[in-house]
Amino acid sequence: MDRPVSFGTWRAGWSFENVQKIPERQPQKIVSGGKIVTINLKHTLGEAIKRERSLLGIPQEELARRSGLHRSYISDLEQGAVNPSVASILKVADALQVTVAELFGKA
Repeated sequence: MDRPVSFGTWRAGWSFENVQKIPERQPQKIVSGGKIVTINLKHTLGEAIKRERSLLGIPQEELARRSGLHRSYISDLEQGAVNPSVASILKVADALQVTVAELFGKA
């Protein structure tokens, strides 16, 4: 039994040096009017969340309470510092009294 044992794509006996690091996904680039525009969805979604929160006139603490998320997570969302789950986006959209489609439409 000298041959490696397969566990999916991982083989026993491999070290971490054998595994290539997956590069971080780059922001999407769109050509608009002859210019290349870089879009980072995390940041634009965060800006939309902050804008909607401001329109309601509520602080981050209130949005956190309404959504059931931690205030520091709301801050990270607004800064585009986290990759939110679908569940988190649904909670925030409900707390902001908008649909997910409306929230992404404003991003």
